[in-house]
Order: sequence, then C-alpha cells, then structure tokens
Amino acid sequence: MSTQGELFPQLPSYSAATLQELKLLTADAACTEVEKDAQEVGRAWPTLPSAALYGIAGDVVRAVAPHSEADPAAILMQLLVAASNIIGSGPHCSVESTRHGLNLYSVLVGETSKGRKGTSWGHIDRLCARVDPQWARERVTRGLSSAEGLIAEVQDDEVPPRDRRLLVIQSEFSSVLRVISRDGNNLSSTLRDAWDTGKLRTLVKHAPQQATGAHISMVGHITRLELLRYLSDTEQHNGFANRILWCAIKLSKCLPEGGSVPENEMAALAHRLHNVVTWAQRSGEVEIHRDDAARGLWAAVYPRLSEGLPGLLGAATSRAEAQVLRLSAVYAALDCSSTVRVEHLHAALAVWDYCFASAKYIFGEATGDPVADRLSEALQSAGTEGLTRTQISNLFGRHASVQRITQALAQLTALGAATPKMVSTDGRSIELWITHTSHGGRTVKTFSKLAEEWVQKNLPAEVSPQDAPEEPAEKRNPTLEEWREAFALWLEFACVRRSRDFSGLICLYRSFSDWQNKHNDWALSIDTFEALFAEQDFLVGEVFGTKLVSGLAFRDDL
Repeated sequence: MSTQGELFPQLPSYSAATLQELKLLTADAACTEVEKDAQEVGRAWPTLPSAALYGIAGDVVRAVAPHSEADPAAILMQLLVAASNIIGSGPHCSVESTRHGLNLYSVLVGETSKGRKGTSWGHIDRLCARVDPQWARERVTRGLSSAEGLIAEVQDDEVPPRDRRLLVIQSEFSSVLRVISRDGNNLSSTLRDAWDTGKLRTLVKHAPQQATGAHISMVGHITRLELLRYLSDTEQHNGFANRILWCAIKLSKCLPEGGSVPENEMAALAHRLHNVVTWAQRSGEVEIHRDDAARGLWAAVYPRLSEGLPGLLGAATSRAEAQVLRLSAVYAALDCSSTVRVEHLHAALAVWDYCFASAKYIFGEATGDPVADRLSEALQSAGTEGLTRTQISNLFGRHASVQRITQALAQLTALGAATPKMVSTDGRSIELWITHTSHGGRTVKTFSKLAEEWVQKNLPAEVSPQDAPEEPAEKRNPTLEEWREAFALWLEFACVRRSRDFSGLICLYRSFSDWQNKHNDWALSIDTFEALFAEQDFLVGEVFGTKLVSGLAFRDDL
C-alpha cells in the first residue's frame, strides 16, 4: 500500500500552492523503477546538483521539465551543447598555448529505449529554431557516417564561405561506434581533432579535404547495453571516450497527453538566448578568463580534477579539467560575460559531478580488461567465501596463463576491487582472493559540495542581487482551473504507481476544503469537485478496474 508520505513526500499547503509547484511535486514523486533496478545491482543512479541549474540554462530546464517526460539532465545537457554551438567559435579560453573552443560532445545513455532521449531534443530544437532559424535549418545535421562526410559540412574553399558551426544529432550513436570500429576508418580521429582544434583534413591522394576553424558539437543517444557492446577497447583508451560528457537519463514522469511549453515562456527564453548569440557575434574572438575568486576555487578543485583513475571509468573521465573549463566558459557566455565567476565554475562542477556519476553508473567497476572483468564478476558471486588460485584458474578453463591471471589480479588490487589473504589449512596455507563491494569503499565529496564549502570559507557573506531572496509572492486564491489541474496531476501520478490507495487524494481534497472554509468561498461545492473527475473516470477505470468517484462512497472516506 502506498502511503501519503510516498505520494506527497513534502505535502505543501495547497491554499498557498501554485500550479507550478504542484507540477514539480508530481514530477519529483513520479515512478522510479530505473533507480530501484540500479540499486539492486549495486549501482547508484546519479543526482543532478541544483547548482547546475544556473542562469538561462536552469530557466530552460525549469520551463520545459513540467511539460516533458524527458529527464531534466537530458534537457540541460542538450541545451548546453546546442548553446555552445550556436554561440560560435569566437568566445574561447586558453590553457598555456592551447586554445579551447566552447564546443561540447555529450552522449545520453538510457537503460532502455524508453528514456525519452529524442523527446528532450525536440524542446531544445524548438527553442533554438526561434533564436537562429538559419542555423537550425542548415547547421544541425544527422547521420554521422564518415570523416569525409563530416569534413564536407565545414570544409574550406566554399564560395560563399560556409558557416563553420555544425551540431550533429546522432539518435543512433551505436551506428557511429560500429563505423568507428571498422579497420581503416578515420572517423574517431576526425572527431577528436574537431573537439581539440577544429582543424580537419583527409590524407588522400585524390580530392583531399580540409577544414580550418570548424566548430563542431555533438549529441548522441544510445542505450547502456549498446554502448558497452560497441565501445571498443581502442576507443575506450585512445581519448575518444574522454572527450564525451556521459549523461545517464531515464523517464522522469508519465504524461499520457504529452506536453508543450506555453508560447509566451518559450518566446521569453528565445529572446534571452538571442541576446547571448548577439553578444557573442559582436564580441568576436573574445578570450574568457576567470576572475580572482573563480581562480581561487579552481586552484582548490584542480588537484582532484587532475587525479587519474584506473579502469574503464578512468579512461572515460580522464579529461575532467578540460571539460569543466569549457563548461564554465559556456555558463559565462550564457551570461553574456567574458569573465568566469564563481557561480559559473560552480555550475560547471555540478554538471561534471553528474557526468562523472553517470559514467560510474554506465561503466561500473569494469576495467576494460576481459580477464579482469570476468574475474571480478566471479569474485562478487563468491562473496565472502572468495576464490582460491586453483578455482580462479579453473574459471578460465586453464586457457588463461598464470602470468595473465596475476596481471588481472594486480589490476583489481590497484582498483581496490579485490584483496588477497592467506588462510591456514591442515597442510600449507593457501591464497584466497575476496572481492570488495566498491572501489576503495569510501565516500568522496562531490565537486559541487567542495565548491559550496570553499565559497562559505573564502568569500564574504554578502548577498549579491541575483542571490537575494525573492519577495514572497502575494497570496492569491487558486482558480478553478488550478484546482482541476492539481487533482489531475495526482491522478497522473497514481496511475503511474498503479496504486489503489487514495489517501493522498483525500489529503488534497481536505486542503481544498480548508481553503474553502478559510476564504468562505463555496463556489466550488462537493458537486463541483465530483465534476472535476468526471472526465478522468475512464482513465482511472482503465488503470484500476473501478471508478474513483462515486459521490457517497467518497464522502464516506472523508
């Protein structure tokens, strides 16, 4: 049985609640089967820190999320990638003599095809089409299949000169991985060059291609199983994987009728983003620097960002410093600023926290070494009983040499995933190998948390205008339409959970009644309340096999 606490974990006072709060509340309480599955196999589902929802990027997520089944993280990542491309190659940052454009790569990884990866892009596409219609028509492409095709989209010697911005939306990223794995294919190296410098060329005798100043960004969609199947050992470790911001996503809520952001909200967001593009175009080749406070925070987190990790997780996240650098510059550019402030860097660190946690969820404790990974699985199955050297050798049917097994065990030991111990027997002692449930077995603070602590310790406790608490909104009476939608949202959630317990609904109705008593407003009578559900009866009947509203029975429950 579901309880009221499960249905509404933080039940607000509905007499003062706004419709937006009700929508967010329902979204937060929506079905979380994917998270439960992750916990069952010992993988933690990543949580998007609130600091990532800074500025216009956060406003877009807050505007779109109530109207979409897409994961808010998917909305945010695709907005950041699209914005970084539409801004162009002018704004940039430098590390010593290396120039970093703001172009980003991100791949959205769903546990299944039901993660609404494509749905999340639809909202961003609609927004960007209003900001720069020509870019949306001509500089967003699909179907990445060869290095030659990619270079052709941004190559030199075009008359008139071609726009060097290009956003690749690859809804079947597994097809890219399959192409890359073919012998002699140079798509991987071309994508790496596009991320690094934007200088691309094909070394062929006839009809060579070249592009300079290319500003290429990429969004990929793939399921976790496809990714693990097709991401080859080579691509894991040659720098292709670590140029990608990995983002684990799931269905955020159930919207049987779909949703659409109101036109006035979309227009306001498009106007703000258009101002960003105008600023970038007028600024030209502007280098983005950190201010003094941001440099202090960067110095505090840089050693942790620079730490290398072993295994497949380390290979996929070993470009942390460069990724956070670019993300912080994107957040600054979205503020029409050539200066990275603490809030921009904090937001970038929060995004990296999510991407790192996603990579950990996606790749788990895999090492990329098939012998070590098979051995790790066997040790986990053995539990506290462990495995002897003889059992380990038998595990591979004696097809793996002693040297190869010793190498794999050393790798697991370095990861903290396994440890040996000597066990006394009647004869001589034997070596027993036992697994650890997690690498290192310790909890490490996130970068977002480190940033919060650094700010509290090092910056004066002054409230900046943008951080000043908002004046409390003037209380107003909810409208009939708002009450209607509040009840409809509860029904939506209950249908997702397939719950037969209506305690949350009863609590909501009591809040409704309290509001009527407080305001002495009896315009919405019990008959009106029952009428609110008339249109929902069919849906509820389909899910629960019974009608929810039958006047007298419901009054008896109250």
